[in-house]
Amino acid sequence: QDLLLQAWGRVSPGFPRVRLILAGGSGKRDVPYVTGLESHASEASFRGTVELAGHVEDVPGYLASLDLFVFPSRDEAYGVALVEAMAAGLPVLGASSGGVLEIIREGRDGLLFRPQDPQALAGALERLLKSAALRERLGRAARKRALEKMTLDRTVMLYERLFRSLVGGHAPSCPLLDAAHGD
Repeated sequence: QDLLLQAWGRVSPGFPRVRLILAGGSGKRDVPYVTGLESHASEASFRGTVELAGHVEDVPGYLASLDLFVFPSRDEAYGVALVEAMAAGLPVLGASSGGVLEIIREGRDGLLFRPQDPQALAGALERLLKSAALRERLGRAARKRALEKMTLDRTVMLYERLFRSLVGGHAPSCPLLDAAHGD
């Protein structure tokens, strides 16, 4: 989120009515980090355009109130929050590293930026903020991709396929896997 704040410092003057909301945090171990974010977010240059929301209980409801979603993680094995945002129909921005590269297809269902590059993130963010049509198109495509390719049922099915292939397709009946498919 510190990277996002750096990018926001470049973007916010051109979009004074837009608010950046930073959500997340999971406990006491985050206190020094959050204190640093609070300090940075309160800088006069942001003129009240940054809000620290902290931990969010109702994630689907919260996502429904947003216009776009930025996933600035420097290296993420699999971004569950990113997939949740896509399923909510939000246009998404993500750092082009780790598992994010398997989730977002550049220009088709989201935008990617170079990791640890606030200027690249600012450019991608400006691109989305300037174009309602692009936000709409990417949001629709993101939702479609998330609901078709990234659901729990699909994940279970793919793992089942993998496990059965590893035993030559002759896996004994597995009550857990069979129950997942209603067998």
